[in-house]
Amino acid sequence: MKKRLLLNTARILFLSSEKKISRLLLSNILFVAVLMIGLFFSPDAKAQFTATWALTSNSSVSVSGAQSSNITVGSMSPGTNFSPNGSFSANGYLCKQTLGNWPTIPDDNDVLDFPISPNGSVNLTVTGITLTAKTANSSGANLLSLAYQVDGAGAWTTFGTAQSAASGGTTSVDFGTLSTVLAVGHTYTIRLYIYAAGSTTNSGRTVSIKNMAIAGTSSTVLPITIQYFGGQKTINGNAINWKLYCASAKVSMEVQRSADAKNYTAITTVSADQLRCNQPFNYMDATPAAINYYRLKLTDINGHVSYSSTIAIINSNKGIAIVGLYPSVASSHLFLNVTSAKNTSIKTVITDMNGKTIRSATEAINTGNNLIKIDCSGLPGGVYNITGFSNEAPSTTMRFIKL
Repeated sequence: MKKRLLLNTARILFLSSEKKISRLLLSNILFVAVLMIGLFFSPDAKAQFTATWALTSNSSVSVSGAQSSNITVGSMSPGTNFSPNGSFSANGYLCKQTLGNWPTIPDDNDVLDFPISPNGSVNLTVTGITLTAKTANSSGANLLSLAYQVDGAGAWTTFGTAQSAASGGTTSVDFGTLSTVLAVGHTYTIRLYIYAAGSTTNSGRTVSIKNMAIAGTSSTVLPITIQYFGGQKTINGNAINWKLYCASAKVSMEVQRSADAKNYTAITTVSADQLRCNQPFNYMDATPAAINYYRLKLTDINGHVSYSSTIAIINSNKGIAIVGLYPSVASSHLFLNVTSAKNTSIKTVITDMNGKTIRSATEAINTGNNLIKIDCSGLPGGVYNITGFSNEAPSTTMRFIKL
């Protein structure tokens, strides 16, 4: 009896220890998982870039920051009024008039230009610009303002707020918090205008600029983004139309059709370069079936494939097609995409995984595409089915997760 009691006690102690060890191992695994999530997704880990033109000995630029490889920069170029007398020193690049007095408004001859552009499939966001300015040789302050030009032609777009360089001294100039986006696929030049503040415009005054620093962040842009994909029934067939945003140099677009929303075949393929890809596209399906599901298959220059959402077009006097449910993981609401041949109604029923009805509702729908908003905010977290019932078509069931 004592021996059996000891064995049972030992077994209990072993199981207890095993549970403690399991909990300890689980805690360690969770800690490592949380740590890795923090490493990869911490907002403080967002990298930046800074391009700096020192301008004390030459017009070259240096780039620093974890995202420095995402930008292309070039040497500073002075305007025509500055270049004849321009020189470099410890004070920076000397800006001195050669064609009369200082202008009192921004003038394209009295500038310093700084080339900076996105490199690869990224957008740049300029978040700050700072520099040091020193005025000398004549009283009066100067103003400094900013603009940028796209692809070396066209108008200059101003941004930021003009800043002042004090008379007869050195000023640390900060243009404050900026949010200027330089979009992928283009080249940019940021222009620094230098002009007189007020009526004192003596041509003898000089302004030296150094440590021009442009800081910002880069964000990856998908090679292809679908702006819209839609269609409608016409007397000539089903008209399909779409528009993309393309960062890829070449794109293949394949319109696919299905009768059951499962098995798709290509009905047309279009190839386009980046310029054409950014224009609208149209295709007429002249031989549609009674119910047609369409989607767009996209292939970029690197062979990456993506698909559009699915649309449905009904070519009969009656019928309903439940095209999709999104998002499939929701916390407050989701949308049921329904296409109908006529004005009618549909009943939606939400059930749990045991088949118990949680909620039901009847919704009026119109001819064409409809988005039915489903409120799931009151549901406990878990997996659910939603089924659409109508006299116009067989029922369809889709699944979603409530957080």
